[in-house]
Amino acid sequence: MLQRTEPVLDTLVLQQEDLSPLSGHYEPCQGGEADSLTFEYSGEGESLEIEDVGRGEAYDGPIDYSSFCDDDSGAFASSLVALPRDKELLLFWRGVNADLASDGGDLKKLAEASSDDLHEEEELLDYRTLSALSLGDSHHVWVRTVDNLETGQRFEIYEFDFTRGILLAGLSVELPSSPTAENEAFSVATAFDNRIAAQLESLSADVQAP
Repeated sequence: MLQRTEPVLDTLVLQQEDLSPLSGHYEPCQGGEADSLTFEYSGEGESLEIEDVGRGEAYDGPIDYSSFCDDDSGAFASSLVALPRDKELLLFWRGVNADLASDGGDLKKLAEASSDDLHEEEELLDYRTLSALSLGDSHHVWVRTVDNLETGQRFEIYEFDFTRGILLAGLSVELPSSPTAENEAFSVATAFDNRIAAQLESLSADVQAP
C-alpha cells in the first residue's frame, strides 16, 4: 500500500472541486510550504500526554500539499497528506489526536504555537475544540477566531488533523465569521476525507486483486 500510495499523493490532497460548499472564487494560492508543529510528550504509541508544542522543520517523509485562496474575501483552504515513515509514527499521530481531543489544557499550547502564522495586524480572540465523530480513524478538530485590527474583519480558522488508514492528513479552512462558517468548513473536511477514503479503498482493492 505504501508503494502504491506515494506516487498518487497529489490526487489525495484537497482539489478545487472539493470547495463547492464555499461561496467565492478559489484559485491555487501563491507561496511555499509551511513548517510543521512539534510535540514534546510523555508516554508512547497511542497513549501520549503532550507537554509542549512548538514549531519545527517541515516533514521530511512523502508528503503533498494543496492550497486555494479567494482574493475577494481573504478566505483560503489548504491541505496536506503524508505517509508515515513507519508504524510507530502513525501510532504517534493517533496518540496526538486522541490527547488533544480529550484534554482542553493542551489546546492552549497548540493555539499559542499556531499563532505564529498570524500576520502582525491579526489578533487571536478565542479558540475551542470541536466534535467530528465521523472524520478519519482518529482526529482532532479546533477553531480559532481572529480579528484583523486594520480592516475590522473577523475570521474563523478551522483546523482538521486526522489519520485515515495509513495516511496522515491535515486541513485548514479560514472563512469570514458567519453563522454558516462552521458548516461550510466541515463540508469541505468531509469532501477531503471522502476523497482519501475512496482512493485508499481503490488502492486496497488493487493490492488484493489476484
